[in-house]
Amino acid sequence: MASKSTELKNLNSRDEATRRKAVRWLFENDVKESLPSFISFLSDDDIWFRERAKMAFKKWTTDEYFELIDTLLEDKTSSNEYFISTILSNFSLKSEDLVVKLLKSDNHLVRSNVRLFQLSNSQEKEFNGLMLEILKDPDYRVRKTGVGFLKMFEPNDSLIAKIFSDSHSLVKLNALENLNLDPIKHEKLIQKLRNSEDFKIRFYATIFDLKELLGDNKNSFISEIFSYSDISEKRILVSELMNFNWNDLSHLITYLSEQNKWEFLSMIAKKSSTEDAIKLRYELAINNEVPTNHRIKLIDKLKSRVNRMDLSKLIENLEESNEERLIQAGEQLRGLQE
Repeated sequence: MASKSTELKNLNSRDEATRRKAVRWLFENDVKESLPSFISFLSDDDIWFRERAKMAFKKWTTDEYFELIDTLLEDKTSSNEYFISTILSNFSLKSEDLVVKLLKSDNHLVRSNVRLFQLSNSQEKEFNGLMLEILKDPDYRVRKTGVGFLKMFEPNDSLIAKIFSDSHSLVKLNALENLNLDPIKHEKLIQKLRNSEDFKIRFYATIFDLKELLGDNKNSFISEIFSYSDISEKRILVSELMNFNWNDLSHLITYLSEQNKWEFLSMIAKKSSTEDAIKLRYELAINNEVPTNHRIKLIDKLKSRVNRMDLSKLIENLEESNEERLIQAGEQLRGLQE
């Protein structure tokens, strides 16, 4: 008959099935005091036992077992350090001792996990100082992980300056994706970032500076940024533009129309549901210069309004087209009319 003492003994059995049965029984009965017996399984050749050992430590480790964890760290194997860095939240009083030791690890993943733990458990007033410490890490991947938390607090000017003097562009890029720069307060910094050799940095600097760019009619610059962007960045840019009134976008839209920037115009027209945007959809859909793919997508957006606006000229235009897809789109619109 199974019992605590029997199953603890069975963990050392030569028979694999017996060991597995013992592990299952100890888990099912929540035998926390069996944790020390799982140490040997952390380096077992069988992945099943290694994973169950990790589960045991994640499930049962507390301050009570700090000395056991400290013993594991003495081994100084990268795998032990990494695993312990993932269970820091299990500790309360003793976690700081482990943090100090793990930050000395040569494994950047270990240090990243420790920094994530610190940032997740810090008070807002501690963030700036902690982030400055993180930015001293020699591995850019740790620094990149740190700046991912910038959205969680208000960084001071010295921290912002330190971030954007970093030697690695991915650190600065991740900071831009998680930071709310003030276009007026940080005007010089944004201008500097807009001139960066790294396009993604220029892209996010442009997002921060859209109000100024639109106000100064820097339409060719905005259009150029769009043209060099991938599809996800294009969607971000258009979404940010939708935060402005249509009047603020009028000069940009005029410029794009004059320059035949059909993709940019189409994405703007499809994104908004204002009357001005719907009018732009119609104008682009009926324009024979606009590529067919863009026209088809715009026509699909107009189908819901077939009985709320006069589409007769558009339907005639489409049915007289030499392009089969446009003819079919015109017939579909006519069929939707009541």
